[in-house]
Amino acid sequence: MSRLDSVHYKVRSAVVNGKVQSSKVFAKYGARDVETGPIQLLKSKLLRYLRPFNPDAEIRISQDAASKEVSIVSCAPESAKKTPRSKQAADVEDADGDFVSVDCVTKWSGRFDDCSTMSGLESSEIWGADDGLDPEILLMSNEELRQRIRLLDNDIRIMRSDIQRINHESNSQRERIKENNEKVKLNKQLPYLVANVVEVLELEDDEDEQDGAATDVDAQRRGKSAVIKTSTRQTIFLPIPGLVDSTTLIPNDLVGVNKDSYLILEKLPSEYDSRVKAMEVDEKPTEEYSDIGGLDKQIQELVEAVVLPMTHKERFEAIGIMPPKGVLLHGPPGTGKTLLARACAKQTDAIFLKLAAPQLVQMFIGDGAKLVRDAFELAKEKCKDEDRGGAIIFIDELDAIGTKRFGGEQSGDREVQRTMLELLNQLDGFTNNTKIKVIAATNRPDVLDPALLRSGRLDRKIELPHPTEEARARILQIHSRKMNVDTEGKRPQE
Repeated sequence: MSRLDSVHYKVRSAVVNGKVQSSKVFAKYGARDVETGPIQLLKSKLLRYLRPFNPDAEIRISQDAASKEVSIVSCAPESAKKTPRSKQAADVEDADGDFVSVDCVTKWSGRFDDCSTMSGLESSEIWGADDGLDPEILLMSNEELRQRIRLLDNDIRIMRSDIQRINHESNSQRERIKENNEKVKLNKQLPYLVANVVEVLELEDDEDEQDGAATDVDAQRRGKSAVIKTSTRQTIFLPIPGLVDSTTLIPNDLVGVNKDSYLILEKLPSEYDSRVKAMEVDEKPTEEYSDIGGLDKQIQELVEAVVLPMTHKERFEAIGIMPPKGVLLHGPPGTGKTLLARACAKQTDAIFLKLAAPQLVQMFIGDGAKLVRDAFELAKEKCKDEDRGGAIIFIDELDAIGTKRFGGEQSGDREVQRTMLELLNQLDGFTNNTKIKVIAATNRPDVLDPALLRSGRLDRKIELPHPTEEARARILQIHSRKMNVDTEGKRPQE
């Protein structure tokens, strides 16, 4: 190495090939150790500036503590003088504002004032837009940089190894999932064995008897088990593996199990008596209140008792009014009891279950009570749909099962009484569902049991008498809407 001829300048700006590349240099005057602080950063920046002109250029820094002046000298081998002038020359502006051509910009000398930034050296116009190095890295020596690179290479190798391990584990898990899906598909082949859930139990692991480090994770997993009763009258206790969500299972649910392993494979819909399903009116009622003549008062009472509690439930809850659970329509035959109930179902957008009381009287003991119970369960199931306004159960000819109880010894009478007791239980049980309303109709209200008519059950009674002369005119007008009539009273000419 040899020191090149140098000229001292107080640099204000540097110009390369006629283009301004830096503004004034500001730095905070650091400690006496010139290899640290802003001086070292200035050295690194200027070295990067000189390298395009001479790849072998080096920087030496000397500092005068008394005058607070710093001299930055560039050094290069003698061969640098043979480099073409286009790569060595730089135009530097001196203190007087004159531009002087210097070989390799050999030396700067200037006073560093007290300030916190070096705005000129941070300009991206000098060092390029890709200069994103941390100042801490710029202060490192070559050996420290090599050590940092080795550490980063080691981290990269570790991360690549982790990525390969994770990919291998992921592929293994995919294979296991594929095999398990094949096994589940094989076990879920029809036919299923139908069973009822008797009870759902919580499994607790015995942590004292087993070593957690030596046992399988699946064996230690907490889960639920169930007691089921199959259609073959077998009672079986087994765990719930996860094919069916255990939180959705409740006692008396219907499930499909494997006929060999009794594994619960699927939750089945609730079972209802086919006779009860036939009682549901599939078609939505089309009757309107305007189709009923002469029953304006009865319509108003029915709206207050049934329609408003279903369509404006929140208002009744805000006021604190308990709406009636059922309504009894009584009157002679043909006065519009069924028609009024269908119009009520149309206004509430509710499903309509029509039960004929004579159908509830069955030959076998408990069969009629089961029909009543299934009818109310079906109504509750239909009410779970948010789009539905509720359910209306219409029981026609209530006097067939609701007559007054007496001390008869005939088995048929006792079965009728059991059916009525089940109806009383559904009307006034522990569960109260305001979306289900009961409308009963009878021709003989005098023979009904008082327990049916008490408050809390069929407490609203609406009488439908024979129509008056005005009501008959209104009924005739309703039925003659679609008829071609002579409104002026003239007979057609022959």
